[in-house]
Amino acid sequence: MQKLQLSKHLEIVPRQNDYAVYHKLFGNLSLLDDVGVELLHSFAEPQDLLEEKLARSPSLKGYLDELCDRFFLVPEGSDERSIVEDDKRFREQNLESGYLLKGIQLVLADDCNLGCSYCFQETIQHSTPPRQSLLRVLPTTAAAPAEKSSEHVKRMSFDTAILAVENAIEVARKAGNRALGLEFFGGEPLLNWPVIEQVLDHFGTGEKNGVTLFYSITTNATKVTDAIARKLRQHRVTVTVSFDSPKNVERVTKAGTSADPAIHRGLETLSRNDAILTFNTVVSVDNVDRVDVEGLLAAAKQHKVRQIGLILDLAIQPYEDRERMKKVVDTILLICARGREEGIAITGYWHQIFEQILGIQALNLQKGYKTCAAEGCKLSFEPDGAITVCKTAEKPLGSAADLPEVFKTPWYKTSAMKAYETTPYCRGCAIEGFCSGLCLGTIQKTFNNITTLVTPACDVYRELTQRLIQSVPDQQVEKLYLSALQ
Repeated sequence: MQKLQLSKHLEIVPRQNDYAVYHKLFGNLSLLDDVGVELLHSFAEPQDLLEEKLARSPSLKGYLDELCDRFFLVPEGSDERSIVEDDKRFREQNLESGYLLKGIQLVLADDCNLGCSYCFQETIQHSTPPRQSLLRVLPTTAAAPAEKSSEHVKRMSFDTAILAVENAIEVARKAGNRALGLEFFGGEPLLNWPVIEQVLDHFGTGEKNGVTLFYSITTNATKVTDAIARKLRQHRVTVTVSFDSPKNVERVTKAGTSADPAIHRGLETLSRNDAILTFNTVVSVDNVDRVDVEGLLAAAKQHKVRQIGLILDLAIQPYEDRERMKKVVDTILLICARGREEGIAITGYWHQIFEQILGIQALNLQKGYKTCAAEGCKLSFEPDGAITVCKTAEKPLGSAADLPEVFKTPWYKTSAMKAYETTPYCRGCAIEGFCSGLCLGTIQKTFNNITTLVTPACDVYRELTQRLIQSVPDQQVEKLYLSALQ
């Protein structure tokens, strides 16, 4: 009988009454008691499983089978990383087909009616490198694409939108993908509502050439009318409203006046028309002192918001301020705890790390990326039809007219392969198999490559993940208590 050994990719997190155990590449979070962890450690050196011993204890055999199914115990001499390497080779060989494409983003308007001080476009536009000691860099071999043309188109035409969506549908169809996400984005996309409405009416809510479209929009809600809300509901568009706190002084109009009244009117209109609502909420070093946790959750309940996505700083510098960032982490975890009590789902790129470990979100090997869909699975179409891997990246790979050629470009390939590893320093990290690192657009703009780790951000992601694991309710995780079987 082949010997078994403890996986070299195992992470064991002590909790108050037990241990949370998971695989650094595959997740499979489970709760083990002292006896179970002791049994695990007994396989630090490979050992035989004697048939007569297992025959005397059927429950032990079943328990060991469970540990093997989760890759906590593996055959002697094996390395589960080979499974990841096989997937990596498959991706390299098939990237040019576009098979990874799961969603597209239409930047309907590259301007906005508000003038928020911490808008992501302003934040990442002015990113500067942190101290070199905080970086881990692996130079990319792909040459960075040219920047956007100075002749900038601010609004997308209907013809450009149709071309982008139809070509994306065709790529998905040829690859055998039956679903495609379509996100209306900006700036403020509702500044170009006529084109959104035309797209919704043109493609509808059913299948189009064998591919079903799933719509979403990210908006500040200030331009929402009853007619717009009804149309969004008709086409089952998930509406994500940028909403940080009931009394957020940073949300202002171009004239410098508070945007709160217009935002609340928009929310009331959307909820009155039964829109599918979520929030995007920024918690940053700049606004953390003004985050009203109870007010945020009360507003979510009032407007029947299903989920709140918490957005951390996209820029690099805030992660160097460890004292302020600690307050950000504490505030985020408080929102998570209170959201759980109120029945409101909390998520975010950082939270998806935990979701994969817990098993409520698919792994990279299944969905094609860790936390950032710009790793090959989503493309962004600018108002003029130029294609980028993400709105935040802003380096064109091609145009809507020649979408299939985008998948052959070195920069697309570099972005898609980043889903496996940012730098060799990621290897062995407690969240290696689940984390995409800091915003791809920020890294690209700051360093002109995407293979740079900002280690203070890594520290934040690891701390958030560990504390979520330590506080996860027992009923959300499968218990493998060996003492209960003895």
